[in-house]
Amino acid sequence: MILYDAVAGGSDSIGWIAAFIGCLGFGSFAVPMKGEAANSVDVDPLVFQTYKTAMSFITCWFVLLLGVEFQYTPIGIISGLLWVPAGTVGIYGVRNAGIAVCVGTWSGVTVLVSFIWGLFIFGEQVRSRVQTFLAVVLLLFGLSGMAYFSASNVQQSNSKDNKASFQLSSSLTLENDLSQRLLGNHDDD
Repeated sequence: MILYDAVAGGSDSIGWIAAFIGCLGFGSFAVPMKGEAANSVDVDPLVFQTYKTAMSFITCWFVLLLGVEFQYTPIGIISGLLWVPAGTVGIYGVRNAGIAVCVGTWSGVTVLVSFIWGLFIFGEQVRSRVQTFLAVVLLLFGLSGMAYFSASNVQQSNSKDNKASFQLSSSLTLENDLSQRLLGNHDDD
């Protein structure tokens, strides 16, 4: 098994190279979702996720050519069942919040969730729990700052306008409802 031998017999540098390639892939896979071609036809997020899932299924078999042995595990099915809805709502997020905010946020949250699984569920060791805790705190501050400061002025003003519009329409609806109840005007449709 070529791939397994290369990873198992190699140093940490192979893991770092794989992580870097993974970061490039995960950091840029959302780019086609924001492209003109995808936006011009307004592809439904579930359809877009179907394209992603189909390509993942087709390309996953290439590792067999590298000598990796085929194995079936129920955890793979569970992982796929979690991945499809996560990818679908990710597409909604990219379309509405943008690539920078959405991918940046879910990447940071992914790090935290993976950290929790690794440390507390699988019992993986870290060099220093104190330094790891400080790193997690810094990550949380960074995520909070990114989420707060990444919205453009247009998005912030639209958000304020929408809140004001909602409050105005809600108060008008409430006043209208109260006046109808007080005056006894009931519309029977």
